[in-house]
Amino acid sequence: MRENMSTKEDDTRKFLMEFKARASQKGGLYIVPRDVNIVAMAQLGLTDATLRMELLSLSVEDYYQGPELDEDASKNGKEVWMFGKVINGCEVYLKLKNFDVGPHKRAKCLSIHPADFPIYYPFRK
Repeated sequence: MRENMSTKEDDTRKFLMEFKARASQKGGLYIVPRDVNIVAMAQLGLTDATLRMELLSLSVEDYYQGPELDEDASKNGKEVWMFGKVINGCEVYLKLKNFDVGPHKRAKCLSIHPADFPIYYPFRK
């Protein structure tokens, strides 16, 4: 059991390293402009730049769930990962993925909003 958990932690670490490398590049982070994301960012007092900083500070301990098959697998990048993070006093749900646009490697924030329920963080001690 511990071996599987360790493997999952390693996979999560690899995902985050790749996500952060992509998101750190100019134009490397795409925040999907869904109404729920826009409203949540406004409620949390986040700009694109401050959300980027929050995403770059994610750790393995913020992992919640995944990887899961992207519901829209026709898009580049087939896996989505879910994380949680307390931002400005509110527990926030984040759905993230890595994707490619031609030769360009990008990071995508598909969803950001206050968590609908308390998030369970399996890697927190």
